[in-house]
Amino acid sequence: MRVTDENFIKHLKKKREETLQYVIDEYMGIIKAIIYNALKSYNDPQIIEECISDTFLGAYENAKQFRGDKEDFRR
Repeated sequence: MRVTDENFIKHLKKKREETLQYVIDEYMGIIKAIIYNALKSYNDPQIIEECISDTFLGAYENAKQFRGDKEDFRR
């Protein structure tokens, strides 16, 4: 199975672990920027990293609830 931009949501909903890695690779930049900007005043890199990890884990664990396409996923 090859995870692509076209099928990652379907595979994420099936909880295929390789899809989580795809999502991390694709969205790390934007997620890191948003979380860093929101939490930089705490001046604690560990809190920022935990929040990033929790964000991806939350997306993985709750993927079945997602109703949308790849454009909606980015928002």
